[in-house]
Amino acid sequence: MTKKEKNILEQALYKATLMELRKKEAMKNDKSKNARKMAEGAAAWAQAVESLFRQLLPKEAEERLKDLKKEAANTFELEKG
Repeated sequence: MTKKEKNILEQALYKATLMELRKKEAMKNDKSKNARKMAEGAAAWAQAVESLFRQLLPKEAEERLKDLKKEAANTFELEKG
């Protein structure tokens, strides 16, 4: 896997994790069926990207996954205020 491909995959994981956090927060404020489906979809997308990440980068996956998820959580907290 090239460095560019690795970077694209890391960005996809970061964005998916951030989207999952945003949708979960939105679901807390809006209890509608649509909000729940959006949150479930975001979670499924994040899980799929994480699975792909683990398959393509098995050596460094666990540590990098933790770093990217922590980075996404920090960004989310800063956005939230």
